[in-house]
Amino acid sequence: MTPRFSPPFSAPDSPAPCEGSCRCCLALRRARTLALFDPLPEWNSPLTPGVQAVNLSGSEDGRSLRADLGLDWPRMFSQLPLLGPGLVVTRHAAAILGRRMSYPELSVTRGCVKGASGESGLWLDFRRLGSAMAWHRRRETGHVFSVEFSDETRQAIHCFSLSPGSDLDAFFDWVRLHQACSVEQPGATDADSAPEDAHAFQRPSDSGALIAILAACREQELPVRVTVTTPAVRHRATFVPTGLQHFDDWWFASDDHVGLHFQPKHFAAVEVVHGRDDSARRPALRCRTEQPHSALLVEPGEGTPEAAWLGLLHAMA
Repeated sequence: MTPRFSPPFSAPDSPAPCEGSCRCCLALRRARTLALFDPLPEWNSPLTPGVQAVNLSGSEDGRSLRADLGLDWPRMFSQLPLLGPGLVVTRHAAAILGRRMSYPELSVTRGCVKGASGESGLWLDFRRLGSAMAWHRRRETGHVFSVEFSDETRQAIHCFSLSPGSDLDAFFDWVRLHQACSVEQPGATDADSAPEDAHAFQRPSDSGALIAILAACREQELPVRVTVTTPAVRHRATFVPTGLQHFDDWWFASDDHVGLHFQPKHFAAVEVVHGRDDSARRPALRCRTEQPHSALLVEPGEGTPEAAWLGLLHAMA
């Protein structure tokens, strides 16, 4: 990436806007009409109109453009549902969970330090977020627009990517509204803001247990509930795996709306534990990474017989 903008600046080579009905170029023309200025018109991106140049940076080849955003987390997240359907992703070093959905409306705690949407399986601790960026990535197959949220170490942990059904104009309005301000600084982090998971340990297991359990759920058509946890975001989804495949060290389990990527070699420990989110205290598989407060929890989904689930755990653990 190039450094943050400071004159004199040589913009990357970006393709000229087309004269046809490309959604990106139409959005660019509308953005330039609505915004008072475009600091970098040579980038030919709808991301730049109305955004201060100091917040913009890009790759040398012009294929990746970025706008730095502010830190008003409750306000930012409260307006994400206006963008329409997209792909919500939460990740850490060993697992990535993605769901096709509109960003849910969050209930925010007093003091605006946490937000949650239990029905949609999202919990956020705003105190553990460090930065946010809006992206325009040019690919051979088209344009990708997204907003990424990073933790205090600037590792991307949460993302909302636009889909063909998303409202592009609403996205660029959102970026202009929430672009970074020079007076904003990352908030302080309370040491006890994300307590360590308090599941009761049962017995250790090997990383191959996760692959075996997901394979069994696919074969027996059993719903499974997976939760990817980071210090700032907890993201949960329930699905029946219809596909399970691997690419190099990564595995991918999915149905039509949910996708779980995971890398077994990156798990520091795999344990059978008791779930704490329901009165039945159902046993589950917890895969921990070496990063504090980062894990993948695999539980039986609604409709999975208890006997079948216990049989899988006893066989694989």
